[in-house]
Amino acid sequence: MHPAAAKMDVGVYFESNGHGTLLFKPEVLEAVRGNELAFNFLSLSNITVGDALVDVLLAEASLRILNFTIFDWLALYTDTPAKTTATKVKDRAHYVATPDERKLAQPESLATKIYTT
Repeated sequence: MHPAAAKMDVGVYFESNGHGTLLFKPEVLEAVRGNELAFNFLSLSNITVGDALVDVLLAEASLRILNFTIFDWLALYTDTPAKTTATKVKDRAHYVATPDERKLAQPESLATKIYTT
């Protein structure tokens, strides 16, 4: 997800292992320099490696800005169980994921048989 988020002016991604971060282009930080709240918000983020504690603080700040409670936020979430398994193949080069790494792109004959949301 990192490469897809990095293409955006502001991109947010979360990984299934609980990691993820807020990414933004340097121009965005310059554009909000006059807005103290936005500037401080973006300045907290570690766009290089992410930081779980800072991500929690950013989430809390976002909820306060939006006047949301944790329960409002939770109500937006629908749990979608996932199962990950490893399958041995002769040549990994024959299997290509989409740029966001959420789906199999090639071989198309197999990709169309895999259910994803």
